[in-house]
Amino acid sequence: MANDQFRNTKSPADFQSIFEALPGTLALIGTDDVFTILGATKEYVKISGISREQLTGKGIFESFPSNPDN
Repeated sequence: MANDQFRNTKSPADFQSIFEALPGTLALIGTDDVFTILGATKEYVKISGISREQLTGKGIFESFPSNPDN
């Protein structure tokens, strides 16, 4: 019963905060057809040069379009 209480008190926002606080360069990518970025760690945001608000909720290829020079 205590486990049920614990599970019911956690919201998706809690898990997103935990993920974003993890060390390392990590992005949480959805399994939809555009690979939506669901979350990113501080290091990932720093290395990408794109704000978390601009990254999350967009497809990976929208956030990082291909280089036309390649």
